[in-house]
Parts: sequence; structure tokens; C-alpha cells
Amino acid sequence: MSEIPPVMNVPEVAEVLRVSQSTVWRLIRSGHLRATRIGRRVLITRQAVETLLENGTSGVIPWYWELKKARGEARA
Repeated sequence: MSEIPPVMNVPEVAEVLRVSQSTVWRLIRSGHLRATRIGRRVLITRQAVETLLENGTSGVIPWYWELKKARGEARA
């Protein structure tokens, strides 16, 4: 994955992952993909993308996701 730039915006991450931009936004909002806001820009590091691909998450999964998982309501 060395061809991936060290820092990317949402459209670039969508292109790398071959998903839509809305999917990237959903991953960010759910806490599965760690992103940083600098001014109006949302930036994602290469490390966050690599960690997402390896572990299924690069951030902290919100508490409600864990609650849904414990209740058996979360989708796999």
C-alpha cells in the first residue's frame, strides 16, 4: 500500500477503497474510520485506511454499536 498518499480527503479514500463517498462518510460517522477535521477539510491518514482494512476499524466504535452488538441487533 505504499502507493497510497500519506494523507487523503474523502474522495481520494473512496477511490482507494473503491467505494462511494457516502460509504466513506458513513465509516467516519460510525467511528470505523478515523478522520481529522482541519478547518473545513476532512483528512484521513494512510495508516487509518490500512488499519481499517486490517481490523475492520481504525477508530473507536461508538458505545451504541457495542450495545447493539451485545443485544444481537448489529449487522455483521
